[in-house]
Amino acid sequence: MSVRPYLYFTAVVALWASTPAIVDYLLYEEKVDVLFLLASASAFAAAALTTGAAVTGRLRQALSYSLSDWATTIGMGLLGIVGYTSFYYLAFRLAPPDEVNVVNYLWPVFLVLFSAPILGECHDGWTWLGVGLSFVGAAGILTGWQPRAPAVANLGGYICAACGAVCWALFSVLGKRLAYDKLTAMAFYCLVGAVIFAVALALSSGGGQWPSPAAWVRIAFLGAAVNGIAYVLWFEALAGGPTAVFGNLVFATPFLALVYLRIFRGTSFRAGVWVSLVLIVAGSLISLNRAAAKAANRPAGDRS
Repeated sequence: MSVRPYLYFTAVVALWASTPAIVDYLLYEEKVDVLFLLASASAFAAAALTTGAAVTGRLRQALSYSLSDWATTIGMGLLGIVGYTSFYYLAFRLAPPDEVNVVNYLWPVFLVLFSAPILGECHDGWTWLGVGLSFVGAAGILTGWQPRAPAVANLGGYICAACGAVCWALFSVLGKRLAYDKLTAMAFYCLVGAVIFAVALALSSGGGQWPSPAAWVRIAFLGAAVNGIAYVLWFEALAGGPTAVFGNLVFATPFLALVYLRIFRGTSFRAGVWVSLVLIVAGSLISLNRAAAKAANRPAGDRS
């Protein structure tokens, strides 16, 4: 048994978990404009993924793309990169980073919900139990586990994080129906995002301040490594390792993100946040695994 896929997977979790701490630092310590961060990070990601696709010989698939394929690529880039990252990064401006990290992980639940109307999957009681657990966890974040309405001050951040989760879930479900090489496709999705964000930045009045050298290092790391190289490693890990195991263990990412926030940003460990995350992840695991098992046992052509 090769250990390389497990090393790739470990690197992926370590990289993806760093997003909240890096984004929070850039927005609050370096005062980087959100649009500037989105544009520059997407550009670094596109460069890293395009390089990876070229080196592995996968980029040549794009030569066979039709106009319809390019239209689909643009649409997926708008949804998965422009939509998701815009909402996700903006959420850090409007709510505490640990809470944004937790709400963002509603995306697997939305993925299960979207798989019914889009992919024709039918869910049972166990799947809906998992969905319910996740939304209970999200409600705990909104109310602070107190019998009160959500805090208005942070509500915008929660809504943005949830909208980002919806975008990523829809992007993931639609992506299952596409036959494109995933690495090449992600490279072009990020390129679409970089172009859209750059145009929006050029048309905006601007804000924030020019990044310091230390900020540029973090922006490059966020784009090229976290949003770029990590996807290359993820695809390689899935290709050579146990997909089901990695699909479950990847939920360690938001827990490690809370640890990173504590170490690098001084964010306190709060029991309510951890309880919410446990419920959301537990619900996601129940829903996803039950849905996968039901799909595997379903006769071909049966959509019930």
